[in-house]
Amino acid sequence: MNPREESAAVAERGGHILTELERVGVLGKGVGGETNFVAHENTAIMVGRLYTEFTPKGGVKQPMKLESERVITNVFAELLVDAMQAITAPAAYMQNIKYHSSGTGGGAEAVGDAFATLTNAHGIIVGNQGEASSKVYQSVATLTYTGSFTPQTEHIIMAEADGGSAVDRSLISSQAVGNGDTITFTYTLTVASGG
Repeated sequence: MNPREESAAVAERGGHILTELERVGVLGKGVGGETNFVAHENTAIMVGRLYTEFTPKGGVKQPMKLESERVITNVFAELLVDAMQAITAPAAYMQNIKYHSSGTGGGAEAVGDAFATLTNAHGIIVGNQGEASSKVYQSVATLTYTGSFTPQTEHIIMAEADGGSAVDRSLISSQAVGNGDTITFTYTLTVASGG
């Protein structure tokens, strides 16, 4: 089995694809622990990353931190394949990967995650869209919390305003939030071409 087949097998089992890609030599770790891509002929790797910045009401924004480098969902992989065939609805969804929400769940991240996976979801808001670089898609959204909330422990980004077409669900460090506090979520999707 070649590295791509092994990686696909891990994703199908809902395993942690980055660990498997590191094992077969597609990914390596940099000095700061960040993931580096090791180019292999005829490969393309997609990795979602989630960063957070917490700002207490009336306070100073805390430094941005990397929360997650995990697998994309099965739904997103299927949307991508359909969009490449110019199937209308999936093509439109691909332009709308900007709907963010957070929740209080702690279940392991998995390729089958959906909006319904979130526990006590905190609404859905629209983030902005852009490129962090020519091969890195980015969407940034700031969620403002009102009232009293259980600490936030998860985030999801979706392609539909009603919570459909989940792209990536990420666990985050437990963050207590109170009335007027905000968390800025920055989601990036890196598409690294092969050698």
